[in-house]
Amino acid sequence: MLRSMMTISGFTLISRVLGLVRDQITGIIIGPCAASDAFFSAFRFPNMGRRIFGEGAFNSAFVPIYGQTVEQEEKYEADQFASLAFSWLVAILGVSSLVIIGGMKWFMAFFVPGFLDGFGEMTSWGLEGLQNGRTWKWIGSQIVNPTGGEKFEHTVEMGRIMFCYLLCMALGAQLSGVLNTWKKFAIAAFAPVLLNVLLLLGFVWIWFNDIEQQRQMTMVLSWCIFVAGWAQMGVLFYGVKRQGIQIRLTMPRLTPKMRQLFSLMVPGVAAASVQQINLLIGTQIASTHENAISYLYYADRLNQFPLGMIGIALGVSLLPTISRQVGAQDWDAARESLGNGIKIALLLTIPAAIALGVIPYDLIKATLGYGNYSDESVVETAKVLCAFALGLPAYVLIRVLQAGFFAQKDTKRPMQYGIVMVVVNIVLSFLLFPSMKHVGLGIATSVAGWVNVILLFLGLRGFFHVSPALLAKLARVVGASVAMALILLPASHFCADWISGAVIQRVCALGVIITGGLVVYAIASILLKATSLAELKSYMRRAS
Repeated sequence: MLRSMMTISGFTLISRVLGLVRDQITGIIIGPCAASDAFFSAFRFPNMGRRIFGEGAFNSAFVPIYGQTVEQEEKYEADQFASLAFSWLVAILGVSSLVIIGGMKWFMAFFVPGFLDGFGEMTSWGLEGLQNGRTWKWIGSQIVNPTGGEKFEHTVEMGRIMFCYLLCMALGAQLSGVLNTWKKFAIAAFAPVLLNVLLLLGFVWIWFNDIEQQRQMTMVLSWCIFVAGWAQMGVLFYGVKRQGIQIRLTMPRLTPKMRQLFSLMVPGVAAASVQQINLLIGTQIASTHENAISYLYYADRLNQFPLGMIGIALGVSLLPTISRQVGAQDWDAARESLGNGIKIALLLTIPAAIALGVIPYDLIKATLGYGNYSDESVVETAKVLCAFALGLPAYVLIRVLQAGFFAQKDTKRPMQYGIVMVVVNIVLSFLLFPSMKHVGLGIATSVAGWVNVILLFLGLRGFFHVSPALLAKLARVVGASVAMALILLPASHFCADWISGAVIQRVCALGVIITGGLVVYAIASILLKATSLAELKSYMRRAS
């Protein structure tokens, strides 16, 4: 599990760093504006597809069944099942894509209602606005004949181009699941890197062709995302073929295994989608406030660093491990694996969350605060990042705890808990947005995440319980993290002038702050016995 996690985390780090460079260039060249709001709104579709399907949701249903077939039957049977599942996905997603692309205007009217000729206002019942003399309401009625200005039409146009990326991500998720079952994590973890590589090449194209209009720039980036989807799926196909696995298109048939897959897949995908639904709700409401979508997007990008490297890596690597142990009826080993996953999550995530909450301005200023990204935008984005940091440990724990359910082929209860989470997020979003704007949306998302964690822990009581040793570990990690925060604050104040200086000064200042925090956290963790040198050596030895 540790070896797999390190492989996934390594490629995720590469992808996140390239993504950060991409966002820096986007902020410098385009900045928070109408065109970037439209681009990020349209990009929400493929981004959701990547995070829902490409980061483990489909695997929650596919991997346990495929892994059991690999262990108990002939390789031919496993290839047949994989081919049949792939063919069903092509059929279902192909038809769905045609419908959604054709009706993209209606979908965008629902997802970004504030783009419909004005930003609208908040009422006690939902979003309400005036469009061409006709009144529309976001909740309780339908929007008739959605039309908007240039911003809305630009969002629809880019949404149609980028939607194919979602189709490729869903198909690529199954190919990743096949590779993960055979313990081949590298290619599946590398594939997302291609998206950021192609987007960076898109900026090179913009530079060579002297494109200056922000609308044209975002159109170039949209086509780069379209190409990236097919490139990623091609790489995954190559990886599958290289392993000697034969996946072919065939006539879809509803076999017993496919019935089982569908019964697990629907609630499994829904359970793993709750964070994206929460962010989507935030996008809907934020569309009524200028630049709020951009602030939420950029803050979420930095929040995705620890979430991707820790939460996603743990979830993807933990599921095959626990699935095999549960399949072998080795319950003690399965509980131990889940407990180790929680310990690793706490040890790495709590200090990351505290760091994001303590020095959000320094992080945003040093990474994004250039060119058209004004100091006001830095401050507003930092506020949202601080709100997201409150829920970072929760969303990492959700990934870990869900593996305990999915390994037992229980996808319904995580879905039910996810529905509760979405309801909490909706209620809090409407309560907090009128007074706190985009910051209130971040707080609502974080609180909803902790509600989900509590429900998941309660649901695992028959399989796993929180021991006094785990609670003691949590207290020591929090203590070490607080010690780190006490260093970060004066270090941030000391480096304030450099954080606002030239690029090299900002990079050096941020490096000094982060390095100091890491050193203090490492020392405090050992002194408080949150971990030990022997334990760290044991982890490294197992992972090597």
